[in-house]
Amino acid sequence: MGATDMHPQERETSEWATWYETAPDTALHAAGSWRRWKRRPPRRWLLLAAGSGCVLLGAVVVVTGSGDESPVPAPAAPAPRATAGASSWCADAVAADGAVTTAAAGDTASGPGVIAAIEHAYYDMRSGATAAALAAPGSTLPPAQAIQAGIDAVPVGTKHCLLIRPKGDGVYSLHITERHPDGSQTAHDNLARVAETDGRYGVVSLTADPAHP
Repeated sequence: MGATDMHPQERETSEWATWYETAPDTALHAAGSWRRWKRRPPRRWLLLAAGSGCVLLGAVVVVTGSGDESPVPAPAAPAPRATAGASSWCADAVAADGAVTTAAAGDTASGPGVIAAIEHAYYDMRSGATAAALAAPGSTLPPAQAIQAGIDAVPVGTKHCLLIRPKGDGVYSLHITERHPDGSQTAHDNLARVAETDGRYGVVSLTADPAHP
């Protein structure tokens, strides 16, 4: 049966399984916005699980590009657009060096804005499809099903606070603090790469920050 004859759910499962089978090891082990891996199972097991409708929790992607050139400091960006849904424990702020603190819904008008938007889709909307729609052309983000698997591993009601710091050339360090409903907190340090196309920013990749292993 050809791809065009497949049921939509089968096509989505096939796309996700293909991404997992071909993704580099660094993509599968890095800690990012959908980093929920505790142990990585054999790929054969995962593909069998995908075929039966099961999903494994979490997936991340790799920053592309050589990274040989020294980063150039980026100009300060406005804070992402705040909404009534923004977390009250994480007040929006922009520092003199351009670092942005926010839990706002974000937008696609700036780099910090789209980073805030994809994390809002992840934590507040809990929608892998919405998060995947914020990918830039040519992005290495995983498919929506893999993102949704990571979302489903996060307790419902988890709040988040972002510290987004520009590093230059479309790269931002991203410190995420999660506050869970039971009062516990955890944090993740990532690198986010964004790109602008026709006035709209999208996320190219999210990876673990090697400066914070």
